[in-house]
Amino acid sequence: MNRLFRATDGAVWVGTDGGLFRMTAGPDGRPAFARVGLHLRGHPDEMVQVWSFAGDREGALWVGTRFGLVAILRGGRIVSYPVRQELETDHVLSLLYTPEDDVLWIGHQSGLAIFKPPPAASYSAGGTVDQPLEDRSIVHAAARRLKMQNGPAALPHAPGEAVYFETSRPGGFIALRDGGIARYDGRGFRVLSHADGLPAGNIGGAFADRAGKLWCWSALGVYRIEDLSAARLQPTMVAPSGRAPGGAVGALVEDARGSLYMASGGGIARIDHASTLGSGNPRIAGLYTTSDGLAGNEVTSRPPRENAAPAGAGRVSSARCSRTLDRILCRSCAPRSAHSS
Repeated sequence: MNRLFRATDGAVWVGTDGGLFRMTAGPDGRPAFARVGLHLRGHPDEMVQVWSFAGDREGALWVGTRFGLVAILRGGRIVSYPVRQELETDHVLSLLYTPEDDVLWIGHQSGLAIFKPPPAASYSAGGTVDQPLEDRSIVHAAARRLKMQNGPAALPHAPGEAVYFETSRPGGFIALRDGGIARYDGRGFRVLSHADGLPAGNIGGAFADRAGKLWCWSALGVYRIEDLSAARLQPTMVAPSGRAPGGAVGALVEDARGSLYMASGGGIARIDHASTLGSGNPRIAGLYTTSDGLAGNEVTSRPPRENAAPAGAGRVSSARCSRTLDRILCRSCAPRSAHSS
């Protein structure tokens, strides 16, 4: 037995190495266990390991398995959500539902998926208890390769939307809305703050270049951090708020040569490749405005999808994000036996 879960309707669910079971009380009051078939394509129920459970506000039961995520809707209808189908296994090791956001946090073997479940009524006709529907929303989010190194943690905004952050390699980070950076070291997350050398205040966004340096922008301006693993961070201020073109920075993106482009209220500023290598302070080498062909000086668009969170998504507060990461990712990424409880 891997996991026990008591649903809001009082039902007790049991996750095992041999499938999903539901406990009921017999006529004599003694417990009885009945198998609940998930009917995942190509995977006999007896071979489906069940690791985790969560319930949502509509009463659906979410089940994390060796072969992805499964939702059992009220009435018994089943929806299958694969996460990373290109991998040999698709373990969903931990689940947490946050009702204040109506969001499901999914601790996967290779990362974190954040999913806003669609209303049960939105599923099209088709699919039966014996033949579940398949929803590929999370697969599509994972395929966008939205790695932690490339942007702030974001909650999906619309029902059925998902974002995915890869944590299969050490060094990942999440920039936190109300100040701080949660850095992943291969075992868990450490939240870095002003006490660790970060400039005070909120972080508007973050971007990691190909050399592994982290660029952040905030009300104080744009700054670069050479090494997130240093005992004390030593940020280099590139453009203080008074000197940043147009003030507010909307995004950073890197070109094939390694030069960075900073979108702001005053146009697009270029930081040359040579000045991003660490040999001296990085410098703004050029500014592109309407005189260079831009339709307007105020540039607010984000970098391409693979480098950014979905437009309109809200960043996660440090207190809630660190609590969630402690409960989801650190537990999911740690080595575990097939018979953990």
